[in-house]
Amino acid sequence: MRKLKCELKLTDEVLKKANSLPHSVAFEPYVKAFQFKILNYILYTNSKLHKIRYIADYICFFCKRESQTMQNFFYDCSYSISFWKDFKFYYLSFDKTADTS
Repeated sequence: MRKLKCELKLTDEVLKKANSLPHSVAFEPYVKAFQFKILNYILYTNSKLHKIRYIADYICFFCKRESQTMQNFFYDCSYSISFWKDFKFYYLSFDKTADTS
């Protein structure tokens, strides 16, 4: 939690709220577990698997350019950027009054 708080500059109140969200928005245990792993920086990315010598390469499975960290996996990878752009377009297509920029 300290790492998440420091990197994203979150307050204790926001972190408490973020930790309670998986219990209120997800019903399936595997979704709750996935959210817990993300919030606690324990999601096993290639970078972490390489560090414990479980896999030979730490490079991102998708873009094959950078180390696959959580930051890369969710935000910096070209595939992630494309996904979030498509997701935003899809989500905003339900609300015709929303800004699509």
